[in-house]
Amino acid sequence: MRTNFSILILILLGIFSCTNEQLGKFPKKHISQNNVVDYEKMTEILKNADKKENINLQSVGKSVEGRNIWLINITPVKLAKNPLKIFLFAQQHGNEPAGKDALIWLTKYLSDNINLMNGKIDLYLMPMVNPDGAEKNKRRNSNDADLNRDHLLLDQIETQILYTAYHKIKPHITIDCHEFNRTSQSFLEQGLEEWPQIMMGCGNSPLISDSFYKFGIKTVENLKKPMQYAGYNYCRYFVGGMPPEDENRYSTLESDDARNGMALLGSLSFIIESGIRRNAENPNADLGQRIDAYLHIFNYFINNEIFISETENLFAQERKSRDYLPVNYFWGKTESDIDSIMVLKDKEVVAINTANFMQTRIIKNNVKVPEKYLIPSQKCEIFKSLLKRHKIEYQILNQPEEYIVEPVKLLRIEKNFDKVYNRYGGRQITEQVEHKKMEFEKGSLIIKPKDNKYPLKVFYVLEPCNLFGLYRHEIFYNLIDDDILPVYRVVKQKLTGV
Repeated sequence: MRTNFSILILILLGIFSCTNEQLGKFPKKHISQNNVVDYEKMTEILKNADKKENINLQSVGKSVEGRNIWLINITPVKLAKNPLKIFLFAQQHGNEPAGKDALIWLTKYLSDNINLMNGKIDLYLMPMVNPDGAEKNKRRNSNDADLNRDHLLLDQIETQILYTAYHKIKPHITIDCHEFNRTSQSFLEQGLEEWPQIMMGCGNSPLISDSFYKFGIKTVENLKKPMQYAGYNYCRYFVGGMPPEDENRYSTLESDDARNGMALLGSLSFIIESGIRRNAENPNADLGQRIDAYLHIFNYFINNEIFISETENLFAQERKSRDYLPVNYFWGKTESDIDSIMVLKDKEVVAINTANFMQTRIIKNNVKVPEKYLIPSQKCEIFKSLLKRHKIEYQILNQPEEYIVEPVKLLRIEKNFDKVYNRYGGRQITEQVEHKKMEFEKGSLIIKPKDNKYPLKVFYVLEPCNLFGLYRHEIFYNLIDDDILPVYRVVKQKLTGV
């Protein structure tokens, strides 16, 4: 009896090991890669993969300089009835290549063996969002714009194409692939190197629901053991200077990036940052290892049955709207505890203790979500274009109408980096002023957040009390008259038709 029980335990352990460590493991052809795949070679590889029955390649638009932006759809032979749609994209920043190369290898491996992906997953890949920047090995696009700071205005053709693809796919999960510099100057001056080889963060804007935020953190944390098993230094994505004097924090709470921007559309959203040694003689000498680290994370998302099941349950839950939403928030601490940050010194792991790791989201101010926003007819043309890019629905007044509204006054724009709260420049300091009765002319716009498909996006884009909003940008700043912002919060329904 004891022998049979021992055999059963060994069998179960074998099943567990196979399920958690071996399922969907990819070949290791990528490990020796030390040269970045350029746009032309990538296009050739993707077109060859497109010949397979389960892979569909299409150009979803062209960059500033006319290069195709490719979208690949990979489906299992037997796709589940209601699959989880996962959208992976890379190289918004042209000088961050590892995520793109990992997506190319993922395409090649799945084209060779589609059984390396769970049948419940419908996979979409956009390996090179910024092909012009990639070809020049530059962070920005050909208009000198940082695409991952263009998720409020959607001013650039590449980010517009990214969101057009998003709305076509309607993904449950989005993953944005980036790279960070492991050999930053503040560390080098101390003879140190950053410890993480790869990090991952989740959508963390306080606008998103607690259930999605907590599940995002849980997912990030659940990857620690598999990544350790694979031999990679992995942790939750954080930024900051040299501890303990400098402040460290998790990824920004602001939504002008793909991670939080897409989370506001309802996706479970993540960012991956692999570490590149930019100051090395050959920064891509370890490119194959960076690709491998990415592939281990991708494997978790497309093959882990527990994650897939829990994600399905998450999306099955009813999401309730909130009457109040935050407009001013930052990373802080609520206790004077000590944290440890791992660094490398002469290739040895060293822990540095710090009391300045900000790990708690602090909400400074909330406002009541208005039933409607109103934009006067004289200001609406620029807003119409913005709303169209964000798929925000609006109505147009067909006759003059009176409303009681709450105007919001702009006190100032703080352009410099905030050293106290460690926040970006471009902060809008506003105050809500006395309610007033106003007549809005024919042609004015009415936007109802709760009647829109994406109410959180409506609030983020239009709410005039937001600390980070439209008016840091000149095109919208120029619409301000007498310091009153051109979007009004409706306090009371229509009074009369005039």
